[in-house]
Amino acid sequence: MATSNSSSDAKSEVENGEEFKVAVFSSSSEIKGQNSYTPYWGLALKWARADVFGGIILDPAMMVIPIDDHMVHRGHGVFDTAIILDGYLYELDAHLARFLRSASKAKIVSPFSELDLKSILIQLTIASQCKTGTLRYWLSAGPGDFTLSPMGCPSSAFYAVVIDEHFSQCREGVKVITSEIPMKSPLFATMKSVNYLPNVLAQMEAEEKGASGSIWVDGEGYVAEGPNVNVAFVTREKELVLPLFDRVLSGCTALRLLEVAPKLVGPGRLKGVRVGNLTVEEAKGADEMMYVGSTLPILPIIMWDEKPIGDGNVGELTMALSDLLWEDMVSGPETQSLGPTAHTLVVKVVNSNTVLQKGAAASPHLRGTRIAECLIGDETAAILFTARNEQVDMMKPGNTVIIRNAKIDMFKGTMRLAVDKWGRIEVTEPATFVVKEDNNLSLVEYELVTVAQ
Repeated sequence: MATSNSSSDAKSEVENGEEFKVAVFSSSSEIKGQNSYTPYWGLALKWARADVFGGIILDPAMMVIPIDDHMVHRGHGVFDTAIILDGYLYELDAHLARFLRSASKAKIVSPFSELDLKSILIQLTIASQCKTGTLRYWLSAGPGDFTLSPMGCPSSAFYAVVIDEHFSQCREGVKVITSEIPMKSPLFATMKSVNYLPNVLAQMEAEEKGASGSIWVDGEGYVAEGPNVNVAFVTREKELVLPLFDRVLSGCTALRLLEVAPKLVGPGRLKGVRVGNLTVEEAKGADEMMYVGSTLPILPIIMWDEKPIGDGNVGELTMALSDLLWEDMVSGPETQSLGPTAHTLVVKVVNSNTVLQKGAAASPHLRGTRIAECLIGDETAAILFTARNEQVDMMKPGNTVIIRNAKIDMFKGTMRLAVDKWGRIEVTEPATFVVKEDNNLSLVEYELVTVAQ
């Protein structure tokens, strides 16, 4: 990878515990002397991209794509995305795997390994300092010439951008129409390529008719998908049904919905979860309907072609599914921390003792300081955790909590659990395990030993 020879203090390197490092450039002067071409770029501002010089770009004036890039003038490129929520990347691995599957179908070879691509994207997101937004990235046949064939391109190119935006659950229902724009063929519909003209026209068609979106129906009369979202239904029999993925894009959020939705089957709220063909008549006769997509994650649909879905109101099960996905986005297992290497733990609070409280008692207008020593643990061991301020309210005896970015600190020769500046604590569903209190790691004393070199 090419790097700048500039000694400017503005140039830096961003790491995330990986060997692969990405240079960061804050001005065009730092790129002087960059004679070699490196096939990716990124940006580290509220919204950012990468550059053909091989680094993360801070100067918006340098955020350009070569006009001879085949993604620009031939549409020979693929893309994907990931959500950034509260400093965590959601389902990055799933999106990145689909990204490379799309690239394979488009016959584009990535200039980086999957592991290096992930490292670049994490470093870009950290450099952007964006805590909530979207990460978008593209793989192109590359710049080189204006012919149809990519034979004149010296290398493929990888581009990425971080967009600072905020998300909230969609609770209002929307109206959709059946699109008259022809669907893509299965080969192109199942590949996330940059050729989105049919999708754009379908969305414009909907907006021209006063709708929020549209629904594609295939040549056999089966419901397919929306312009850039999947669609799902709750039937009158209380089954959650999504159309088959053999002719539409396999949405990462839709696939995740199929994994978490069975949580509603156990209590009897849903009778089942499946994928299958649905005719337009069957779909319009459903009790509930929804869009499913990364930034939604669920958008209730209450009217289709001017006819109400169910009773015309946002469905109870639609919102229950939305709650499941939203909770998964916030605290699910498929999140990637953007902080230094640490651990996510699910523990029970055994007891909590306040050791410091000041400020608020003297005056209700002052921000108080509270510190509590909490004994927490799981079925393997127990350890002391120091909770501060609002964390104290969550660390109540009996609570099960998720502690993100947890690390071990040493205090007077004993171990304590702590969270770093990316740390987060959330109360979650009660765990079934019993804390092994007789293995209290904080009762073990350690002696500092200096080893001669």
